Amino acid sequence: MTKRRGNQEGTFYQRANGTWCGQIMINNIRYTVYAKGIQECRRKLRDKIQEEKTTNTSDELYYPYAIRTIEKEVNQKEIKRTTSVTKRCAIDKFNSAIGDIKIGDIKIGDITADHVNKFVGSLLSSNVTPGTINTMVGYVLSIINTSVVDGLRDKGIPSNLINKPPKESKKRKLPTVEEIKSIIMEIKENYIRVFLYILLYSGLRGGEAIALKWSDIDLDKNKIYINRGYASIGKEVIISSPKSNRIGEYAQFSDVLKNILLDYKKERNEENLFNLHKALEVQRMRQCFSRHLKRHGFSGGLHVLRHLHASILINNHIDIKTIQSQLRHADISTTNKYLHSLQEDVREDIKKLNF
Repeated sequence: MTKRRGNQEGTFYQRANGTWCGQIMINNIRYTVYAKGIQECRRKLRDKIQEEKTTNTSDELYYPYAIRTIEKEVNQKEIKRTTSVTKRCAIDKFNSAIGDIKIGDIKIGDITADHVNKFVGSLLSSNVTPGTINTMVGYVLSIINTSVVDGLRDKGIPSNLINKPPKESKKRKLPTVEEIKSIIMEIKENYIRVFLYILLYSGLRGGEAIALKWSDIDLDKNKIYINRGYASIGKEVIISSPKSNRIGEYAQFSDVLKNILLDYKKERNEENLFNLHKALEVQRMRQCFSRHLKRHGFSGGLHVLRHLHASILINNHIDIKTIQSQLRHADISTTNKYLHSLQEDVREDIKKLNF
């Protein structure tokens, strides 16, 4: 391979697969970029050089600033408490992702795309899914963007300098209703079976179902009202408003689930349907279902039941606006991801379904 050298712009060469690699030494650190062509490679490396010339305007360290920023966002109600927990988790992982170097010891103005790319690499090596990687990197970069607004940096980190994880295949074999019923019936604990049936027959999200109280369920009108959500980090349990703060919306369910709930109420007359204050018990419920799915050759978790519920509605010719209401999607384009061809009907028809 013949190397090409630019005028103090770094070293460029074409790789065996036809793509181009550009490298440059800055402050005794080698930086590398990849591109389809040499001009794109030069442009990326120039962006890297410009980034390294960013003037530090503060001695503020990244990690403590990030933690304070997250708390500020919570206090100002810019993000929910549950979001702050996952955002803090991403920042903690970023802090420990670069070997002996601790992000907590680096000034916020000194954080570069190279630090973020090493974070991406560490997540990939830990088999973190691409979607989760993108979310975590987004949280890390949001702190950088906020620091620019706060005057602690001159500029952010260009997104084209961040390595993208490979896209994961969305194709996944969905079990049939009968297969899911069979899988659920294998589970010994009745409360776990009831929890899974609620997801299957109502389309609720896992966190919404876990936080249900009997007062949320109208057994006369076959409605479940969604008034809260659930999250847990370690042993900490967080009860908050449901997704998008859409309190009081409801999901319709059929008489099949009604009969299951009536039987369950005879043995569980406490206010909460499930023991949501034991985080490890809730985690066990989730893991139990995933384990049984895997045993039958299926992948995924509780959200499989939400997708399956949508498929059931499609097969029963429920119209798209009704399905959007049932799944409580803010945007109908989200519902379209679940659906194919639909015919018009009314929401009350969900009560008549026998599956």
